[in-house]
Amino acid sequence: MSGATIGMDLGATKIQAVTVDGFGAIIAHKKIATQREDGAEAVYARALGMAREMARAAKAEALGCGFAGLVDLSTGSVRSSIMLPGWDGF
Repeated sequence: MSGATIGMDLGATKIQAVTVDGFGAIIAHKKIATQREDGAEAVYARALGMAREMARAAKAEALGCGFAGLVDLSTGSVRSSIMLPGWDGF
C-alpha cells in the first residue's frame, strides 16, 4: 500500500480537498470559501495552508490540484482564468 494522496479543486467559490489512502478510501475531506475578492496571493495561501494541514494529518505523499483556468506548465504560472480574475501571470 502506498501513502495517502490529496486531491484539491481550487474554484471560483470554494477550495475543496479530499485525502485518500493507498486503496482509495476517503480519510478526510474539507471545503472552505475561496474568497477570491482577497486576491490571488491570499487565495493561494489559503489553499496551501489547507493542503499542508491535510498532508500532516494523513502523512500524504502526493497532491493533485485542479484549477479554474489555464496553467503554463513550463513556468508554473496562470495563463488565464475567467473564473478567478486577477490570476493572469500569477
